[in-house]
Amino acid sequence: MIKYTLQCSSGHRFDAWFGNSESCDDQMSAGLVACVDCNDSTVIKAPMAPAIAGSKKRRTAPAVDDMPPPDAGETSVVSSAPTKEVALAGQVREALHMLRRYVEKNSDYVGDRFADEARKIHHGETDERGIYGETTPEEAEELLEEGVPFGSLPWPRNDT
Repeated sequence: MIKYTLQCSSGHRFDAWFGNSESCDDQMSAGLVACVDCNDSTVIKAPMAPAIAGSKKRRTAPAVDDMPPPDAGETSVVSSAPTKEVALAGQVREALHMLRRYVEKNSDYVGDRFADEARKIHHGETDERGIYGETTPEEAEELLEEGVPFGSLPWPRNDT
């Protein structure tokens, strides 16, 4: 997991955790990341120093109580994801990867023909079997209207 310091268009800074840099960029582009102070979803990665792993002799970061107060007029909003939430996010990510492996092992990949294949199975035109693939939002809406049972899953990439 990567912790980024983000900044909203109002200048508020806050921390957020992501699985990787691409996930951060994707979520920010989709407007899924919002400022913890004003709920503004126009956010950018704020300039920050990278955390570099060092030797065991490395000093620990000062506690928040030991840090100097911000300069007058400076807005400083920091929100760190609690350890339990980070652990839960890791468990959810691993469960999604397990689900993906299960679906890939036990279902047929039909690619962008998903809507057509789901209809054929639903209408008994082909053998019933598990399938997975991609479909457009419009095709998914049509499947719903036709009563074709299917599900949409958050599909984690294999390299994360």
